[in-house]
Amino acid sequence: EITVSDQGMGFDPKELARIFEPFGRSTAAGRVAVHGTGLGLSISAALARRMGGALGAHSDGPGTGSRFTLRLEAARDDDH
Repeated sequence: EITVSDQGMGFDPKELARIFEPFGRSTAAGRVAVHGTGLGLSISAALARRMGGALGAHSDGPGTGSRFTLRLEAARDDDH
């Protein structure tokens, strides 16, 4: 498990599912004119799923930063 936190703009927890959709962006990003396509998190989540893991996110709300957690299963000795 790897967790990365930032002190960025955060997002409304109600928008959690939306930020992982292709072209999905938080409403806060649109208000402050943050550049981007809204593809980064959807691509990252898809890659995590393809590796048998998951990508999660948490924020207490706008202005509070965000925390993203990548969960992957550890390789076993018989996997190689």
